[in-house]
Amino acid sequence: LLNVLWLRPERALVDSHQLFTAMNLLGEDFEQPSLEYGCTEGTNTFIMLGGEFDLEHDDYSEVLWDKDSHTKSGMKNDYFNSFSDDYVPKIEKNSRQKISVGVSWHKAHIEKSNRLGVFERTERIKLNSPLNQFEDNTFATIWSPNLFWSDEDSM
Repeated sequence: LLNVLWLRPERALVDSHQLFTAMNLLGEDFEQPSLEYGCTEGTNTFIMLGGEFDLEHDDYSEVLWDKDSHTKSGMKNDYFNSFSDDYVPKIEKNSRQKISVGVSWHKAHIEKSNRLGVFERTERIKLNSPLNQFEDNTFATIWSPNLFWSDEDSM
């Protein structure tokens, strides 16, 4: 992850630990169908499932910067919430497995994750709203690395 997240090496270390731990818990061939709640741009899931980027790939080449980007990042000012049709991710190796459904509340995140091919399908959702479009017990596996964005009361 360090080559992909070069600007935030501390995030690369934390994310690497999280992904390693998650794969140990999920197992190499986790049960399907599966859901990722908060799939963001799909980078971490792509790597977690065995995908590899070229060393020249840069996760920060498609972000919205402003003079205060280094001091804040949150829901209202997520600098990853941008998308360019012209950008092509530099993929060395595709992921060995896919998540059935990836959901996110940012349109740009959905568009970016679709380029990586790590989800069979993606859906944009409203943050903190129930996932009523899915019947109970639809998913055998749920991966939710971005649950911290959600209100506790909505869970």
